[in-house]
Amino acid sequence: MAVGGGSTTGLAKALAARTDVDLVVVPTTYSGSEVTPVLGETADGRNTTRATPAVLPETVIYDVDCFVTCRSRCR
Repeated sequence: MAVGGGSTTGLAKALAARTDVDLVVVPTTYSGSEVTPVLGETADGRNTTRATPAVLPETVIYDVDCFVTCRSRCR
């Protein structure tokens, strides 16, 4: 389970791609990347992007109260 923003979601996607575990994401920001099959990674100083169904979360939970609370703290 990943709870957090884009970096947290990206890390969870990378782990899911390597372990084939089910991924549950609770985003605290909204970028939409949590519902895409795209994973960006950096290795040996090179940025790579790949698309694979293995990184699509099985479940995404949007918590409206969390979005409102996080957004008001960022202002």
